[in-house]
Amino acid sequence: MKEEETKETKKSQNDLILDYENNIRKEIEQTTPLISEELPISKLTEEYRTNTEYLQSIENISKKYKTYRKVRRDGNCFYRSFIYRLFEHICLKNDRDLFDKIKEKIISSKTLTEKNGYEWAVVQDFYEMFLKEFTECFNSLSSGIIPRDYLDKLFSDKEKGNYLIYFIRFC
Repeated sequence: MKEEETKETKKSQNDLILDYENNIRKEIEQTTPLISEELPISKLTEEYRTNTEYLQSIENISKKYKTYRKVRRDGNCFYRSFIYRLFEHICLKNDRDLFDKIKEKIISSKTLTEKNGYEWAVVQDFYEMFLKEFTECFNSLSSGIIPRDYLDKLFSDKEKGNYLIYFIRFC
């Protein structure tokens, strides 16, 4: 009887812990954007004012960049920030040669995904979404859409954002 009570208590504790973790996750999702608005570098200086090593790095970064964006730390933050910046750069520079070079790399990734052991049928939807959004991002400026608005809308759509991330992970 005592053994059953102990198992039941452990199960109950595990359920409580799981509920607590899920509530924290939900709160983070509701209060923290996947990618923030641009923030001044001075915010980093405030945040790390007691860390002299970071302050030196921030000072060096501030010589080249005036703003930054925070990315929600969810296990995909590196991929999300890389893709966002890639798209942002392409949109804002409106550089056809660079666009064509990167598009060529995306297209050639078909071979790479197969070399990495993935069947094309598994990757195809992610590839098509990535290529479509990359192309639309580049064309957004010429079609009268403000690139940042386009990017913010794209990356706030969790499903589309995850498709982009999955494609990069497959490569």
